[in-house]
Amino acid sequence: MISVLIVTYRSERHILPCLAALPGTADGGIEVLVVDNSPSAETRAVMESYMAGSRGRHIRVIPGREPASYAAAVNLGLRACRGEWICLLGPDTRMGRGSLERMIRFLKRHPDVGAAAPRLTDAAGRTLPSCRRFPETGDALLEMSGLPRLWPSRFAPRWKMPGFRHDRTADVEQPEATCLLLRRRVVDTVGPMDERFPLFFNDVD
Repeated sequence: MISVLIVTYRSERHILPCLAALPGTADGGIEVLVVDNSPSAETRAVMESYMAGSRGRHIRVIPGREPASYAAAVNLGLRACRGEWICLLGPDTRMGRGSLERMIRFLKRHPDVGAAAPRLTDAAGRTLPSCRRFPETGDALLEMSGLPRLWPSRFAPRWKMPGFRHDRTADVEQPEATCLLLRRRVVDTVGPMDERFPLFFNDVD
């Protein structure tokens, strides 16, 4: 079984296209868990309407804990997941046709690889940089200075791997958790997310 784990926060405008793009769940091969951190009931209302249809029967919604924390929400979902494969997915993401199956095939062919992430694109098909090295102290200080945002060509952060080619398969220290497929045994070995990082640096952890 494949478990798709989505954390929502005021995601009522994005969650339905995200869910609609997932492979069909009617055969029981995929379960979808949505941990809702939204402070209002709007996202939950949208979810309940979707779950009333045939495609929504295999979706479970889990209320998040207060105060809202991405790491804590993921950990809630991980404890509820039943799948051999666990896919962390952003609520504003639309999974391309066949992409989940391709990532699973890749991990099956490479048993020494613990996780896989796809190439990310925007609505126009442009590649979004999503591969990182593990950040060091200097990288964090540079980001805090704001210089990469003011002069991106001159102060390109080393840890964001400028110039990385996203059209090939490569080992990456830190792919973004926007879409990240994990082996269940790796999750069980490494353990849950560190909740001392409530929102940022979760994928680094």
